[in-house]
Amino acid sequence: VARDPEEKAMQRALMQYFMPNYAPLARKALKKAHREDLIGFSKDALVPPRDIHKPQEKNGGNSAPKPNNNRRERGGNEKSQRKTAKRGR
Repeated sequence: VARDPEEKAMQRALMQYFMPNYAPLARKALKKAHREDLIGFSKDALVPPRDIHKPQEKNGGNSAPKPNNNRRERGGNEKSQRKTAKRGR
């Protein structure tokens, strides 16, 4: 019986192993249970050996967000500005 929150989360991850957001925790639980045979790309494996649903960082793991230079200075698009102008009459 799982008593601490981490073990409960690992049990939940094993029951919902097919959901990508539970894959890292499911891998941890399988390693703890010495069931590394269920990690991989084979037909019998439950979870992949790495997180294949998220793109991996190539620049050394810098997670700083990139500035969005495509935004307009004043915000909103022309259509919404026209609608706002019509309401103001």
